[in-house]
Amino acid sequence: MKRSTMLVGRYSVVAVISAMLLFSCNQLEDIHPDAMQDNQIEAATDGFKLTPLGGMHANLRVYEDVDCNDYCITEDASSWVVKNTIYEFNNQFWIDMNVYNTPEEIVYNFEIKAGNNSNPTIAFINGQEVNAATFEIRKSLEEGWEKCNTIEEEFVIIRSGGGQGQGNNDNANTITINSSYDLFEVCEVVSCEEFMVEAIEGMENAYRFTYISNEALEDVTIQMTLPQIADWKALDGKSYEEFGNGANGGIRWTGDLAACGDGITFELQFKPACEVSNSNSKGNKNTTPSSVSLMTNFVVQGGEFGGNKLKNNITAACH
Repeated sequence: MKRSTMLVGRYSVVAVISAMLLFSCNQLEDIHPDAMQDNQIEAATDGFKLTPLGGMHANLRVYEDVDCNDYCITEDASSWVVKNTIYEFNNQFWIDMNVYNTPEEIVYNFEIKAGNNSNPTIAFINGQEVNAATFEIRKSLEEGWEKCNTIEEEFVIIRSGGGQGQGNNDNANTITINSSYDLFEVCEVVSCEEFMVEAIEGMENAYRFTYISNEALEDVTIQMTLPQIADWKALDGKSYEEFGNGANGGIRWTGDLAACGDGITFELQFKPACEVSNSNSKGNKNTTPSSVSLMTNFVVQGGEFGGNKLKNNITAACH
């Protein structure tokens, strides 16, 4: 059973700084001092945690705080769960890596940082030339993946620049990262939305439209485009407003919609505009097409599931 989306936790810089002041120096001694200046590491001691700040990762949930058995993600980036880890070349240079999964991919973000004033770059990742301070790798998730599946990857990173430890044969320039990440499933979107069209028996060009909304909406407008009608009649006692004319004309209804249930029903009868006036140099001449389009759109204006619900135009034969 898939679970509904949880709210995304947000941490402010003020909250982090306040938390730091509550703890003694010996509780912070394990945190890299240079990384602390950037507010970019996530390090844990006894009850103390710094979460990643800055960029898009400021709005993501922290991996260690969320159980993949009890949480799900959506297409909304703010629902994703980031795992932040620091990997050191030496005491001057390190890689800040963020990992998270979207509904389709697992994403690895790498950023090289320095404790001095140098500007090192990532030269290579797994043999691929980078030559930049930041780099992102995206990998498609295998078909049929499930929640809590563990994705393991190895990355060999070679740095360039920054002074101390330069040279590709120097161990201070190369690190191997063994990454492990448990996937978060995609939230199941349960929808009761439905739209139905049926001809009213015993009446010519009369139709019943039933719309079941997935959400409760107030003062929502439903607009129907009626490009080739000569007249129309409401059979349901509802009040409609006409708009436009010709191909851009139609009627609209405004009111409240309940979520799910039996929905709302509209009953309408149309008189086809079967006589079409064609103007030419010899004057006007009325012609009769074989058929006309009575309705081309049934648009719900508003709500998450708004839009045109009519898949096929409703037409009428002209005799």
